[in-house]
Amino acid sequence: MGRRHVITHRALTTMASLAAPRASLVVVAGRPKGGKRGASSSSSKRGGGKGRPDGVATDLRPSSVAGVLEDHAHEQFFYDDATQDRIMRLVKNHARPLFLCNPSLAVRAEAAGMDYLLLDRDPRWKSVLPKGKFREFELSQPRQMRFQYDAVFVDPPFANVELADLRRTVDLLAANETQAKAPVYLAFISDREDAVMDAFRGYGLERKGAALGYHSVKQSTQERIFMYGPRADWTADDS
Repeated sequence: MGRRHVITHRALTTMASLAAPRASLVVVAGRPKGGKRGASSSSSKRGGGKGRPDGVATDLRPSSVAGVLEDHAHEQFFYDDATQDRIMRLVKNHARPLFLCNPSLAVRAEAAGMDYLLLDRDPRWKSVLPKGKFREFELSQPRQMRFQYDAVFVDPPFANVELADLRRTVDLLAANETQAKAPVYLAFISDREDAVMDAFRGYGLERKGAALGYHSVKQSTQERIFMYGPRADWTADDS
């Protein structure tokens, strides 16, 4: 049975489980409200360090893309230029990419004249991107998209989102066969590589190339962040 058939059979049950109250994860695009779970794990995210204000993931100066300053309190970090160039070579293999928590790629796709959609918690992108190219989106409240995407590029705030929840969100985005068969490219910290492979079983993920670069992430952390994407021989029916 292909992955799409599993999704359609279980979609309503999964949505109901996500809608139920969960003390362990109340996320606005990855950042918990209340509690200290995010704060306690932020040192493993993209910066670490002591002495920064509460709720801020790094003490490095925020960078900006298209005039939008990084919001470190919500673990928003932008790829550096070399990494954007590298990932865009993958993006351009697809006709209609979906960017989940990945605004810097959306800006590049817009400049390249591509058809794309950005899903992100930050409403500032509405004034940056053309109408219809951005939708405000919370990872904890996934909904299906009419946009007929053929690939998903995800850069989540990984200190504050459970991989199982992220997998459910990616699965539940799909409303049809084309979307369900779309490959997933996920930026994540290699400390949890085994958990990534387990959570995204069926997507045929493997580590792709060198570590990713970010404008305002400490070098020691950047060296542990990689892109995970489908193997060359992967098909959506592998699951």
